[in-house]
Amino acid sequence: GFRRKSEVRGPKARQMLTLELDADSPSEMKSIVWKFTERGACVKVLNKDCPEASPEMLRAGDLLALINGECVLDQPKAFIQKTWKEQQLEDCFVTLRFKPVDYVDYEV
Repeated sequence: GFRRKSEVRGPKARQMLTLELDADSPSEMKSIVWKFTERGACVKVLNKDCPEASPEMLRAGDLLALINGECVLDQPKAFIQKTWKEQQLEDCFVTLRFKPVDYVDYEV
């Protein structure tokens, strides 16, 4: 018989991750060490002050896609740093969305 698409898929791929940082907490705002590549900013190291992301934990190599809804994917370092600073001043919380290293977009 036929099998559902969900039954045929391989191992569960990681989805986009969301992390909220308190802009008034210097330790939280410095809890992610960044590495800049041609794709933008990615996680290099997480320290103990980093809150948990949802639906699962961040890992080294996860790519920063959005800062408070502002797309920073494939942007130069200067643009990302400017956006990061502006968003900290505008809001009490900074919501970051990440594209995991092993992200697979099933909608394509």
